[in-house]
Amino acid sequence: MSYWFFGTPEFARTILAGMVEAGLPVSLAACQPDRPKGRGHKMQMCEVKTYALEKGIEVYQTPSLKTPEAREQLEALAQKHRPTVAIVASYGLILPQWLLDLPEHGFVNVHASLLPRWRGASPIAHAIWAGDSETGVCLMRVVQALDAGGVFSRKTVSITDEDDGLTLENKLAEAGATLLVKDLPKILAGEFTEVPQSEEGLTYAARLTKESGALDWSRPAAELARQVRALQPWPGTWTRVEGKMLKVLRARAIAGNGAPGEVTDSSNRLVVACGEGALELLDVQLEGKKAMSADALLRGFAIEAGTALSAAPAPNPAPE
Repeated sequence: MSYWFFGTPEFARTILAGMVEAGLPVSLAACQPDRPKGRGHKMQMCEVKTYALEKGIEVYQTPSLKTPEAREQLEALAQKHRPTVAIVASYGLILPQWLLDLPEHGFVNVHASLLPRWRGASPIAHAIWAGDSETGVCLMRVVQALDAGGVFSRKTVSITDEDDGLTLENKLAEAGATLLVKDLPKILAGEFTEVPQSEEGLTYAARLTKESGALDWSRPAAELARQVRALQPWPGTWTRVEGKMLKVLRARAIAGNGAPGEVTDSSNRLVVACGEGALELLDVQLEGKKAMSADALLRGFAIEAGTALSAAPAPNPAPE
């Protein structure tokens, strides 16, 4: 047997590590190209590549799977490895049909939601933002339509009020690795039947951008508090005060009233009125400064009660 793996970030690395630690024969790890990061813009490897090289797994990188070169290279690798199945988790590129046909048993995706809810690129953040009490991971057949393949198995994971995008991602990655190692042999043996996804309950998790983090003060405070948690660590949430960007790292919804975006308390805490209730900003980062508590910010940067905070409205991902 020979398994291929397609993935790029830390979520995918956790899945790959679970496979390797379980003794599954991974012969190839495909990931996106190295990218410049940090202030020095030095080229850095993604988490999957770093792990694969440590374990002696062959690495394949391409910026696009649409080129004749990519097809030629992967078809040659298929001749070399004779892959039984390919696993994909947070890879970041669309997989063409010719690639899906290369492994004997096709591609199986580890998707971080309870399908058909939250198909798409950012299911973890959207589950928190929408106020879901639970989410999970699915093992599903990869088809050309976005996250539309049949589901082999799933595992539910609770979302707590303390979870943010990072903590929930870590929980889902561990759950996904455990589920894959347990169920993949049964999938390959034909013991699991693909269950087609229902159209009922179908929602899409749009890809996040930096603009997704803009706080729209006309929204309810409870929703904005979820947005702050959902978009950590990236893209983060933000507003503007006196022309400067203010990143909101941690916040909580409280009772309150006032014009949306108005600072209603800046004595020793920072409270902003919302469409419903108010948002207390707990940890923040002012443009050009380090992250700190809101109380520490107010000791060095005066924000008067009545000051209006502003930000372009963010798209609301929650189902109406």
